[in-house]
Amino acid sequence: MIVYEDRQDAGEGLADELINYKDNNPYIFALPRGGVPVAYQVSEKLKCPLDIITVRKLGVPWHPEFAFGAIAPDGVKVIHEDVVDRLNLTKEQIERVKSEEIEEMERRTKVYRKNLDYPNLAENTAIIIDDGIATGATMHAAVKFVKKLKPERTIIAVPVSAGDSADKLQEEVDDFICPSIPPNFSAVGQWYRKFTQTSDEQVIKLLKKSKNNLN
Repeated sequence: MIVYEDRQDAGEGLADELINYKDNNPYIFALPRGGVPVAYQVSEKLKCPLDIITVRKLGVPWHPEFAFGAIAPDGVKVIHEDVVDRLNLTKEQIERVKSEEIEEMERRTKVYRKNLDYPNLAENTAIIIDDGIATGATMHAAVKFVKKLKPERTIIAVPVSAGDSADKLQEEVDDFICPSIPPNFSAVGQWYRKFTQTSDEQVIKLLKKSKNNLN
């Protein structure tokens, strides 16, 4: 079973898995914040643009790490109705969480992207990268958003994923790249020796560094 040293290590390994897409006009989207250090390594190896989707998880009020859905820019929303029903979440609870996360999403969009418009990707292969997939809610929202940009192909690439989430997401994209889908998955962090939180400053630094390296 693969255990990564840190997100840089995971990104370097993922870049090797994606090298065949180097000549397919790749455009990389990272999911913040943890997906950015992973995606940066891929963008360096493939010599392609690195962008970010300020997707936000909608966490259960008494267990914020467990998602009942996710949101992305441009009004994109994904709700896992089975989770909502199982936990008896009320409309008021859902709207309260959504309102809080929209506020944070807008803050991050301003900080990370300066509220710039997203490009049309008609001639690009869009590769969406995160540091791992648990419930898959944020990745579902990211895919939904990216498809609105009309890429030629849409690909998900992550170092590790829960099996059930991988099965569902594979149906939504042209390719699903994941070196490790362990049977005993419980959390993304368990597959990293070092899994510290990524800061806003680190995200901004890597996005700027990637842009400068392409110029």
